[in-house]
Amino acid sequence: MKKGLSGVISVVILIAIVLTVTAIIWVVINKTVEEGLGEAESCYNIAGKVTLNSEYTCYNSVLNKVYFSINIGDIEIKEVLVSISSEDNSKVFTLTNETQIIDGLKNYDGTEEVMIPGKNSGKTYIASDIYFEPVLIQIAPVIGENNCGVADSIAGIPFC
Repeated sequence: MKKGLSGVISVVILIAIVLTVTAIIWVVINKTVEEGLGEAESCYNIAGKVTLNSEYTCYNSVLNKVYFSINIGDIEIKEVLVSISSEDNSKVFTLTNETQIIDGLKNYDGTEEVMIPGKNSGKTYIASDIYFEPVLIQIAPVIGENNCGVADSIAGIPFC
């Protein structure tokens, strides 16, 4: 009788150990998946909502200035990274949703305090001291703490 009881107890203990280990693994995997989905979800629906307007984008080689326009759709954005680049050089600006003065960047109207456009609006900016012919402008929004990667770009910047 004692040997049979020991076998039953052993099986119950093994089942309890397997269930405990399975629960621990499930909690760890579930937390990791939820964190990954949260990051992906924040950037999921940005297609067409953060764009460059090519009609208001050009390079003035005489004044060494690049004019570019950003449109924001129905989405909340914390920052937009703007990269103006050539084959060998680049200049990056970080626009936030709070007004700030950024060296080498102004609003189209000449005011120095810049910020990203609000929801469903757009703004045109002037980047100065661009001593290279830009071939590409890219914008990458930041939503929450997640950099969503390049949302839009314009290649072959026309002269003004």
